Amino acid sequence: MPGGAGIDLRKTLFGLACLALVAGCTTIVPAEGPEARHGDEAAAPAARPGYAADGTLQPWVETSHGEIRRVSGAEGCVALTFDDGPHPTLTPRLLNLLAEENVHATFFLVGQRAQEWPDVVRAISAGGHEIGNHSWNHANLTQLENSAITRQLAMTDAAIFAIIGREPDIVRLPYDAGSPRVLSLIDRPVIFWDIDTLDWKAGSVGEIVDSAVRRAWSGSIVLMHDIHANTVSAVRGVIDGLRARGFEFVTVSELLSGRPCRVSTVVAAAGP
Repeated sequence: MPGGAGIDLRKTLFGLACLALVAGCTTIVPAEGPEARHGDEAAAPAARPGYAADGTLQPWVETSHGEIRRVSGAEGCVALTFDDGPHPTLTPRLLNLLAEENVHATFFLVGQRAQEWPDVVRAISAGGHEIGNHSWNHANLTQLENSAITRQLAMTDAAIFAIIGREPDIVRLPYDAGSPRVLSLIDRPVIFWDIDTLDWKAGSVGEIVDSAVRRAWSGSIVLMHDIHANTVSAVRGVIDGLRARGFEFVTVSELLSGRPCRVSTVVAAAGP
């Protein structure tokens, strides 16, 4: 949503979040609004990740029904993404592993959980990882009224801003549940994935590793969840396997830039 209309909508959403938070969780309301997203209307809006300055999607970003699934221009790059956290013990364990491997990932956080474990959110940010908005309480947004959808996202924005001083630039919808109506209410890139490791089905460590490594292509977005112990245990194998195929790891917003990670050829995927 380009121009002043997008900024007005963000102001409205932030106001709704603050009203809701005053009623029940005032501790996370920032003293001042996040100027980066609610600043002077006369200022030219910055291009969103994956979009040109005029609001059109970059040609290398692949979508399905408006939802970003893969970035074909990011040769040799893969984005590891983790949903539904933060988790008080598993997420710190994962962060330690990623630091050891010098890998940056993207975490789509649930607002309620972010508010409950702010120190973990700070650790994610301090580790150089990207944070995305994954709704307030993991609701199926297609089943909510428009006002409830905007509250879900705005409250999560406010919670994360209160913890790390900035709002997420990207959104992921719970349950892979999107619709034209829901997407029309969101003025940021909506990130899905092209590889679902199915770790949420209690897959074994080996199954999670195989799913991520075997099926990845340049520009793939890999879905995992840092609230499952098997997932955290599988991540080192995922990293080793993808590196063996020639991939490097970037955040989702870095992936959306379309810039290649390396010149060397990536080993072709083994199959679907």
